[in-house]
Amino acid sequence: MPPLPDGLPLFVASGRSDRIRRRGLAVCRHDVLPRWELVEGVRSTLPAEVLLACARDLGLLDLVVIGDAALHAGDLTRADLLMASRQRRRGAPALRRAIPLMDGRAESIYEGLLRMLHHVCDVPVEPQYIVRGPTGDVVARADLRIVGTTRLPEYDGGHHLDRRQQRRDLQRTHRISDAGFDRRGYTKDDVELAAIRVLRDADLALGRPHEPARINA
Repeated sequence: MPPLPDGLPLFVASGRSDRIRRRGLAVCRHDVLPRWELVEGVRSTLPAEVLLACARDLGLLDLVVIGDAALHAGDLTRADLLMASRQRRRGAPALRRAIPLMDGRAESIYEGLLRMLHHVCDVPVEPQYIVRGPTGDVVARADLRIVGTTRLPEYDGGHHLDRRQQRRDLQRTHRISDAGFDRRGYTKDDVELAAIRVLRDADLALGRPHEPARINA
């Protein structure tokens, strides 16, 4: 397990009767302690319980991308999440709202954010779409496809600036184009600061009028 950054809050669970007070420690008291497993000598609760605990304090978007990561890593299943969300606990309603939006196929946080950006703008997307050529051979696996179109929105991280990676990316883009698809790459700044551009591209792909107000979501 890699070391955690300094300064993170530390959350612990205790029984209702315990009175633990320690600076920098956030204590959640339970009538019945959640299940736990031993991780490098430390009692750690199960992943679904961690997501439920996060749901007490985090917003919907943060909860979705954490759930994406946990599902992608195989730390839990959707059934585990649903079971945790059925408890009468703080955070359970938020977790129930987040579960349908989670997708374990996302391979990075910003891919998940790009997916959610399309979702809140009423743009249906399919993650990790397999692009096939005219003969049925696999050409590429795209981050997203706008359903009903040949548009492939993808997140381009910093590693795409490497010269050798750029050459591979260009070759891949040519193969995608030859297969009849249109790849559109977006950076971190596009997702965080210029989302209206992403929406405009999606509206164009769908053949619908561009409505900038959709981005308010």
